[in-house]
Amino acid sequence: MTQRNGSELFQVLVLAAILDGNKVLIIRRAKNAPETPDLHWSLPGGEVEAGQSLEEGLTREVEEETGLHVAAQGLLHARIIPHTNILALYYRCSLRSDHTQSIRVNTEDVTEFEWATGPQVLSRFTSDVAEPLANLPRRL
Repeated sequence: MTQRNGSELFQVLVLAAILDGNKVLIIRRAKNAPETPDLHWSLPGGEVEAGQSLEEGLTREVEEETGLHVAAQGLLHARIIPHTNILALYYRCSLRSDHTQSIRVNTEDVTEFEWATGPQVLSRFTSDVAEPLANLPRRL
């Protein structure tokens, strides 16, 4: 979803922090976006499509990338990705109990996944969101 902010357009991304105990699901992207060439590891998620709510875009993107069915439980973090017009919204998500939950990655988007601890997140993420993510299990 692209929004107008004054005279500039910006892109809205929604990303899911899916927790399992003291670990968060991270994915390795199959392709790097030109806007963020150093971003290799990420949370599942992506761009909201026109006509979708933020939560609808989030659940669709997570299902497309991982096969998981999640429910958004609230906004955790928001930021403008440095040197871009991208607004990234990070949501705490839970796995929905009404579906079988096994990860099936979409290999066009994701090359691997990992349930990562805080120190693992810090070692894999290259962006300024690494520290808030690493501390996430302790905050909740």
